Amino acid sequence: STLVPERDDPDGNGLINFADGTERSVREGILDPDTTETFELGLKTSLMDNRVTLSTAIFHTDWQGMPLGFRGLGSTIFLNVGKSKVEGVEVEVQAQLSESLVLNFGSSYIEATLAEDASFLGGEKGEDLPGSAGFNLNLGLEYQFNVGEYDSFVRADYAYVDDYPHAFKSRIVEGDPVAGGYSLVNLKAGVEINAINLDLFVNNLTNANDFTWVDNLLNGLGSQRAYRLKPRTVGLNVSYRF
Repeated sequence: STLVPERDDPDGNGLINFADGTERSVREGILDPDTTETFELGLKTSLMDNRVTLSTAIFHTDWQGMPLGFRGLGSTIFLNVGKSKVEGVEVEVQAQLSESLVLNFGSSYIEATLAEDASFLGGEKGEDLPGSAGFNLNLGLEYQFNVGEYDSFVRADYAYVDDYPHAFKSRIVEGDPVAGGYSLVNLKAGVEINAINLDLFVNNLTNANDFTWVDNLLNGLGSQRAYRLKPRTVGLNVSYRF
């Protein structure tokens, strides 16, 4: 989120004006201790003669005094937002589909929201927390084989990250780019020759160009900074096992 001087420091004295009438120096950025209380219920089991392993969990976290950073007057300021809650479910699966083929799957669904208004940052109760993607998914498939007498493999990985807000709604300017909401594909092939491992990889195969984060510096004044996915990268890793 971003500090807007005429709104958050209307008298221009260098102090942020809070809804309760108190003020705090933007230069101090003093944080009170934050606390979390988490409840989690999980399951981990093996199926089909240990060919499939499954891990899953549901969780609820109450976060009191969550710190949140935002930019203003030339520096990043960290303040306690107040109460928030995080609820979600996670699942991970690894399956030996055949003697040579292995599948990995993971996914999560998370709701991270304010549990009370954070008016001085423009956040309302029930609003999504900045930087929190609601849905994530990853899928990997690896085929193992021999080239002559050498152990080899080829692998493909797919990941999806849902889009997510970079600030509370009142702080987002119309036309701001969206962070998240992208897919990523990575490929890898390797061989082990005696004690030497050779891995050829292609990361971001489709050369996706989406934003991973949007950082408003002076919201409404056209000054912004954003971070994109690393472009398609082809490389070779060489390692020696002693």
